[in-house]
Amino acid sequence: MPDASGMSAALAAGDVAAVGARIMNALEVPAFELRPGLAAGKQRLIGAGALGAGLSGAGPTLFGLAADEAHARAVARRVEGDFDAVEVVSSQPD
Repeated sequence: MPDASGMSAALAAGDVAAVGARIMNALEVPAFELRPGLAAGKQRLIGAGALGAGLSGAGPTLFGLAADEAHARAVARRVEGDFDAVEVVSSQPD
């Protein structure tokens, strides 16, 4: 089960590393069984420095969490050859 209270606390505190550690999607298990490359992609994002990574919805899109835009761009550069497309987007309001 997801750690909803821990995620809520991490979000409220603005603790990006704690948020990253709690990223969870129950559909990852079956999706990764059907498409093992997705699991490898998630590990590649984490290995490239993402604070957390996960499957978006039912897939096949993966996302990685970064501390800030510079960090996100560094992770993106490290993985750009591993995926069909890599985008850096901000989820924070201006």
